[in-house]
Order: sequence, then C-alpha cells, then structure tokens
Amino acid sequence: MRAQAHTIASGRHARAMQIPPSVKTLAERSTPVEIRMDIQKLLQQEQLELAQALGDAGLTLHPQSEDMLGICALLAMSRGDWEEALELMTELQKVQGEGAPATTYWLKARCMRCMGDADGAASSLEEGLYRYPNSPELQAELTLMIKPEA
Repeated sequence: MRAQAHTIASGRHARAMQIPPSVKTLAERSTPVEIRMDIQKLLQQEQLELAQALGDAGLTLHPQSEDMLGICALLAMSRGDWEEALELMTELQKVQGEGAPATTYWLKARCMRCMGDADGAASSLEEGLYRYPNSPELQAELTLMIKPEA
C-alpha cells in the first residue's frame, strides 16, 4: 500500500512540475475558494487540461485545503483515476474530522467500489450512514452495491 501511495504522489508531483507559469501565477494570487471556482468554470468550458493544471498548482500551494482536496478528487474521478481520488478523499476526510459531510463518505465509497474494494466501500457507507442515516446519496450508493447497475 505504501508503494502505491508513493506512486500516486509521484504522479501528482510529475504533473505539478509541468504546470505552465501563467497557471502557477494565477494560483499563487488566488485563494483556494477562487481556484476551485476557476476550475469549475474551466470544466464548464471543457478545458480539462487547464483545469487539471490549476488543480495541481492549487493543491501544491494549499495541500490541506478542503476546497482543493475536494475539487482535485473530483478531477481524479473524472479521469477515472480512482486511486488518486481515494487518496485525496481520505485526506479530505482527515482535514474535515468529525464534521465530514455525507458527501465525503459517499465519494470515498464510490472510489472504493470502482476500484473493486466492496468491503472498503461498505465500511465507508456504514460509517457514513451511522452519522447520516437519512442521507439519500449514501442510501443510493448502498443500493448500487446491493443491486449493481446492469
């Protein structure tokens, strides 16, 4: 597991080394919230590479920011990079602590399910449903685990 995490971190590091200077400057002049909003705009404009570069720059500058961890996890999910997404969601959950919302548990479970880790996904859902028993997103994910989409 340690080698896998190192590989994921190395992949992010390699991408961070290729960030265009203009993107790095933009990130340095922006708050994590502003960076997240800019990434959302770039995604709406289908500028995926630029959104990823801005996410990498923002995460490098603000590695403990909920905004950066969350949006970068979503970027990883959109690329189908479930290992990186799970790593980021796990870090986000640590940063959020006891206040982690249902969405964090749901997305973490989704990553694990997509990686084929049904036990890990069930554990994340169980913990989330314990805290948020009426969460429709957690209940829907549990239903997908029980009755997978055809």
